[in-house]
Amino acid sequence: MIEDDRTYDGVEELRKIFYTESLDKAFTECLKEEVKHLQQKGYELFTETQNAYNYYVLKQQEKSKDKRR
Repeated sequence: MIEDDRTYDGVEELRKIFYTESLDKAFTECLKEEVKHLQQKGYELFTETQNAYNYYVLKQQEKSKDKRR
């Protein structure tokens, strides 16, 4: 998804997150991008994709809350 030969909108930001932040954050952002792409194309999400998305988004939200405390 972030390989050098990929050239879609937002790939540079995903690469930046991958190299400068946590793997969890990068994975979460990649999942967000994938879900958005699939929804724009009108494709159905697999249950496990939706579950992974929900899990990692919630996990990132909890980390953000902890940092603000």
